[in-house]
Amino acid sequence: MSRQIFLPELTSINIKNYTLYPNGLDYTYDFVEGINLILGGNGMGKTTFVNIIKFGLIGLYRKAKDLTRTYMDRAIVKRQLYESDYFSARKDDSISTDGIAQVVLKFKINNTYFEVTRSLEDGCLLSVIIDGKSLEGIPISENRYERVNDSEQTQYLLYQYEKKIKEFSNLTFDDLIFFVNEILFFGENHNTVLWNDGIDGRTDVQNELFNKYFNEPELDLERQEMQRQAKYFDSLSRHKSEDMRVITKLLEKIKISKSDKDIGTSVSIDIIELKKRIELVTEELASIQTTQKSLSKEICLLQGEKNRDSLQAIKLDDEKKQIEKEMNACLWETLHPMYNTFIKNIQLNHLCPICSHEAEELAEKVKVSPKKMFCLWK
Repeated sequence: MSRQIFLPELTSINIKNYTLYPNGLDYTYDFVEGINLILGGNGMGKTTFVNIIKFGLIGLYRKAKDLTRTYMDRAIVKRQLYESDYFSARKDDSISTDGIAQVVLKFKINNTYFEVTRSLEDGCLLSVIIDGKSLEGIPISENRYERVNDSEQTQYLLYQYEKKIKEFSNLTFDDLIFFVNEILFFGENHNTVLWNDGIDGRTDVQNELFNKYFNEPELDLERQEMQRQAKYFDSLSRHKSEDMRVITKLLEKIKISKSDKDIGTSVSIDIIELKKRIELVTEELASIQTTQKSLSKEICLLQGEKNRDSLQAIKLDDEKKQIEKEMNACLWETLHPMYNTFIKNIQLNHLCPICSHEAEELAEKVKVSPKKMFCLWK
């Protein structure tokens, strides 16, 4: 079955002492329900303004936690960030201000109200207020926070904020980073969920969304970890292959040098030791490839579980619709099967369901008695 998740609903944004905009010293915008448009010519700061909204929600994070590289055979797993001066570099320093540039973003998650204040100077999370109560923790920028050991992160405000996001949204903070950057934001590159299928190194949004919506949170976290492990072993395998290639080339050069009488006995590299090294690297490579195959099998099993859950969800949804249909048939034997659809169309669009013309009187009639069954045309 699908799990219930709650995404942020923006309420208002206040930008202070940010000199990129003429009114950026104290600018407030209250978001409306529906579509909020940002209009302006090239270089006016439209993308920066949208990024400030994203920054208020998730900070400077560009991508959720993932394997970024391997170093000394160790996996480096972290989140990708914008530069800490991303916003401060766009300021007009010729304009004086009475304080640091900052943004206050107000939003709600499942009727819980958040007020988040962040610095536009260094990206630091300054304060978080939830339903009028301040969240405790040491302010810190994401850049520094990502270098802190996991066991030491609990004292910082970022950790407490991420914990509250998970509590009220039923999403991990990494999931929220994914939703904000890949689904809720429609950028200048015009990538959308409909056609972004993971090509060219981009995130496979459709697959990730499917997993986060239908999988249990624990199962999805396990899937993500398996994928990171698979990427790690694939990277390690390529590094070992490169080591073997370099050693093999070095051995070939040594053989050529040995056959050259002008070189004499100046070459002191022990060929036997290099051959042993090749054998060890070959064994390590074989072990890595075996582990990689095992992880691939586990990922396939998780994919199978996901598909079974999806089919079960569809089956249960069909059963639910059938039961509702039978219940409606028993309760309203003479009721038109499209009655509820007609009512919704009238409520939302104020249109007659038969001729599609405006029907304000009919909409008012439905509004006064939304749960009462009556003839729509009397």
